Amino acid sequence: DADLTTLALERVVSMLHGPAQVESLAGVAAHHFQRGDRVAEVRAWLRVLALESGHPEALDELTRLFAECGDIGRLLVVLSIGLEASTDPGARRQHLLDMASATASVGGDRERAAQYIAALLAESIEDSLWLRRGVAALFMLGDASWATEQARQLCEALPADVAAAIYLWCGQRAEHVTKDSALALELAAEGARRFPASGELLLMAERLSLATRDRATAVALYTDLIEDAIGDHGKRALAYRAGRWLERTGSYDEALAHYTHAFELAKTTGVAFKALERVARASKKLAPLAQAQETLAELAVDDRVRLGLLRDAARTSLVDLDDPARGFRPCRRIFGPGPSRPLARL
Repeated sequence: DADLTTLALERVVSMLHGPAQVESLAGVAAHHFQRGDRVAEVRAWLRVLALESGHPEALDELTRLFAECGDIGRLLVVLSIGLEASTDPGARRQHLLDMASATASVGGDRERAAQYIAALLAESIEDSLWLRRGVAALFMLGDASWATEQARQLCEALPADVAAAIYLWCGQRAEHVTKDSALALELAAEGARRFPASGELLLMAERLSLATRDRATAVALYTDLIEDAIGDHGKRALAYRAGRWLERTGSYDEALAHYTHAFELAKTTGVAFKALERVARASKKLAPLAQAQETLAELAVDDRVRLGLLRDAARTSLVDLDDPARGFRPCRRIFGPGPSRPLARL
């Protein structure tokens, strides 16, 4: 009976043309599926493709059939046909993702699979959702070490903002999914160096290094970033952040040095000076504070502000440092002769 049904269906196919013949062949494929004849089913769907190369159902069913039997060569051919036939960006990206998955899981070729992920990323520059899916696929194809190495290589061909985002996502996945904080910190620090405009990567590196008290990584990162920063504004911000990190870990001497550096790059009573004063008093290393107070006094335009700063500098030197010679300088400017002293103009 099954053979007679097959002959009847084939006779109907032979009498039809165009879309009707395609539809009838799909019925033949369904008949073979019901019979469990996978070989005949494959042949029927291949005939459908011969008549309509982008037939969605034929592509889907052949993908299933070749995946089930592990025929990676034919599977990739079918997926490639689907890729070429698709004009929808989302569908194309899904085909590339399917090709990567098939190559790795069926064919056991992770390196080739990574090439399909690279193509997916290249087509998804403006689509963060698909970029994230591509990165997630790398972690599904291999372990975290392999996935992050592949991501590093793929970033070489991508725009800086996209590459920075990929470093961030890889770091987040390493931290939260694979629970590898050391790898997460490594990625964050490396990404912050490669893409210094990415504040998120630096924040992650700061947070992770602080949580693990990894002083060596943090100091090396700040040193490199400060050295490579363009302009005093960028160097000052980074020196201040370095000081803040060191202060939080109790490294007051080094924190004071970085706060002093930040202050010297922008001599104001702003956050760098306030931090300098706080750490100088906490560490009882007050010489940099006295110097900063004198420097601010020299730059002050308002006489009352200048007088207050000179008094602070004198108090710091005479009382806190017990250094009469140093304290004499601001005192002489307050009480000395001449119209330049602030008291003379008040």
